[in-house]
Amino acid sequence: MSPVTSELHSMSRRQQILTSAETVLKDKGIEGFTMDLVVKHAEIAKGTAYKYFKSKDEILAVISARALEMLLHDFEKGAAKESNYTAKIRSICFSAYRFYVRHKAYWNLISYMERPEFEIDIKDYIRISQELQDFCEDIIETGKSRGEIRTDLPTREGQLVLWASCVGVVQFLESKKRILRNVHNISLEGMISTYADMITKGIS
Repeated sequence: MSPVTSELHSMSRRQQILTSAETVLKDKGIEGFTMDLVVKHAEIAKGTAYKYFKSKDEILAVISARALEMLLHDFEKGAAKESNYTAKIRSICFSAYRFYVRHKAYWNLISYMERPEFEIDIKDYIRISQELQDFCEDIIETGKSRGEIRTDLPTREGQLVLWASCVGVVQFLESKKRILRNVHNISLEGMISTYADMITKGIS
């Protein structure tokens, strides 16, 4: 096998493993995700999988980097429609929720990756995570310079609070959605709208 053919074979095998891993993730969720299920779906030996990935966490980190890229794209797309910078922040709140609705497995994976004991060093994951943080910080900084966002708001802390609150609200809506709809007659989109209004009013 020539070097080029060997490289293409390796890329194909690696992609096969990742594709199977994504299928398992969507079918079983993060709690049910195992390397055994991945290799079974890919129809390969476990040793073959470990030639390309050191652990299931390394596979999850690669998938999570893709998920973060998708989320960043949604943030950028939503924010681009708004000219006011508080409105851009509001769009991020909605984009986070709608990403969760469309890609629940990916959203749960992103949350899983942020647990403190996760110590995998995947450059793509670290890079895209930083790009997402930078994007939100740039909106806050530009909004402050234009007088649309409070100048006394610490940019880094503001970005972190925005992300933490998005995660928390989405998790709350998931756990309480039946009560909100059936008992309180409150729509989930209505809850997100109220949350986004509270966030933007607090920073303007």
